[in-house]
Amino acid sequence: MKVMLQDIAGYLTEHAAWQWLETCTRPDVLPRLAGLSPDQVEVRHSDFVLPAQAQQQPRSAAFLAPECATDAKLSHSAAACMWTLGALTFYALMGVDVLEGRGGATQTAETPVPRLGSTHASAELASLLHQCLHYDPAQRPDAEHVHRLAEAALKHRPQPAARISAPAGRSLATSLRELWPESMQPLLCLLLLCCLGGRLHAQQSQPTAEMQQLVQRCQALRQHQAKAKVTQQFNLDTKWTLMDEIAIDRKGECTVNDPVSTFGFNDMGFRIAKYHGGVTNMGGRFRNGQDRRYHYSLIEVTAKRGATIGYDITGREGAQQFAIVPYDATAPYDATLTLQGSPCAKATVKQGVCYLTMTQPVKPTDVLHLTIHNKGAQHKAFIIVNYNPWK
Repeated sequence: MKVMLQDIAGYLTEHAAWQWLETCTRPDVLPRLAGLSPDQVEVRHSDFVLPAQAQQQPRSAAFLAPECATDAKLSHSAAACMWTLGALTFYALMGVDVLEGRGGATQTAETPVPRLGSTHASAELASLLHQCLHYDPAQRPDAEHVHRLAEAALKHRPQPAARISAPAGRSLATSLRELWPESMQPLLCLLLLCCLGGRLHAQQSQPTAEMQQLVQRCQALRQHQAKAKVTQQFNLDTKWTLMDEIAIDRKGECTVNDPVSTFGFNDMGFRIAKYHGGVTNMGGRFRNGQDRRYHYSLIEVTAKRGATIGYDITGREGAQQFAIVPYDATAPYDATLTLQGSPCAKATVKQGVCYLTMTQPVKPTDVLHLTIHNKGAQHKAFIIVNYNPWK
């Protein structure tokens, strides 16, 4: 059974990504990127096998550079091949097409190019792919530069402990779970945890830097003139996703007939998620807080005056952190987090934001219940921010 690049999209590791870049930037391989699509690249053990000849007609516009929209012959240029390489690598790491799968056809000099976050790639790799996807061909790196970076990265990164395979009698999904696990030193990890356990616990009680940034952006959305800037910040940040898996509280949430001032976050988040190609292949739903690729998820909810809204939250792992950001910074409210009916988080309030920090980790099968009580006489909106460490 052949395993193609499209079969492992979203499962490519950092080491494999550098191996892919090293392969594709060889002088005899680079021209074959012209018009290439993921279903034409075979993954054979830890090697990537491209077609022997460049494609005369592109199979998919999703991986064509912007200059090819007016002249398809330009797909064979070195600069266009670098854009294709960036788009293919982005797809292999993220599992979604860059620029909503439209390729460079709709890209302009002002189009913000999605940047990979630390969850998916190192800063060096993220920066390199960002350059490859530049609108201006002259601003893209040349193949020799990328090849040198890939060789250097491979020298300083451990070789994978296993190779991809799909032997008879095993499903591809089973093989993917074992795909390129990075080399680990279990004993060293254990020693580090023993030595740093107390220090880590102290650090976990504080909001992470990313969560603080997300909270600050939410607060900035209270000012209409800041919306464009905040939208761009969220658009360039790939560490978060929508928490759209939670059910609507139809008793306590506001309806279209209830006057309430909102952040407008859900509409903004929906557009950004769609722009990033966030629709999954199963069910057409957006990636949500249960997706292991993301450590942060957000959703805006509303509460009628005097009402208590509640949500069951599952699919989390580790000691969770939540932040409740009210649209009205002075709104009277409180929030609680329970597990099996018992309080399980310490609450602290800073500048009107309620932080709920769990002292014990949870399993993906555990059901957390988050409640927000609007004590005011007016309808209120809140943004829920969740940090899920997945460990």
